[in-house]
Amino acid sequence: MTLDFSTYKNLIFIGDIHHKLNDVVKQMSNYFNTLFISTGDCNIGVKSFETDTDMFENIEYSLASHNNMFLIIRGNHDNPKYFKKNSSMRSFLENNAPHIILVPDYSAIKTANYNILCVGGARSIDRVFNVKNLDWFQNENIQKPDDNFFNQNDNIDIIVSHSAPLFTQPLEFSDELKFYNSFIVNSYALYDKTMKNDIYKERLLLKGIYEKLNNKHHIQYLIYGHYHKHIESQYNKTKCISLEIGELKQIN
Repeated sequence: MTLDFSTYKNLIFIGDIHHKLNDVVKQMSNYFNTLFISTGDCNIGVKSFETDTDMFENIEYSLASHNNMFLIIRGNHDNPKYFKKNSSMRSFLENNAPHIILVPDYSAIKTANYNILCVGGARSIDRVFNVKNLDWFQNENIQKPDDNFFNQNDNIDIIVSHSAPLFTQPLEFSDELKFYNSFIVNSYALYDKTMKNDIYKERLLLKGIYEKLNNKHHIQYLIYGHYHKHIESQYNKTKCISLEIGELKQIN
């Protein structure tokens, strides 16, 4: 799926939102004619359908009056079913809050200056202490792209994802799949025996996607959330940016 916003030159990415949506909306109201892309974790689908639709309707007017668009990719604290192409939530937004879009996994976004690939999902580290389909979801992990994906996406400038490839900060893994940079993840891993390998595989999958696309067309930016830290690093000629909760980052 390609979403065409080629009339938008102003582009801002937003870190995980969690419970800071009101603060983020206030910041967005300072801009006009801007495309905002959230890296996920808006807690969509955690409460009732009606609670979410009320929330979206409440912020639609502010977005519409400023001609701003708010695009959201899937985090691990968002219900994957709402991000499906034909979901009831996407249909509701199309008819009632058209300045908000839940972006299906592996959608491409065309702006005035960039082609952007969106990769949603991540493995929750705290599953064993939380409630399924409330705090975490069965299909929350990053899903593999279909066989035609790389043939259809050969001109990508920016990858925005919830999680991050293996080569970016934070560098959690040694060659033996042991954590050396995350006390919190190590602690949860004592109670969840598959977690380390799951996270390693998802970050390896993102690394493979990046490398195949970068071989075809130089990836200028790699932008992600999930880790709740602002970190900027360089890999090859790609600028990698990890966003803090509620952080806004403008890309010129």
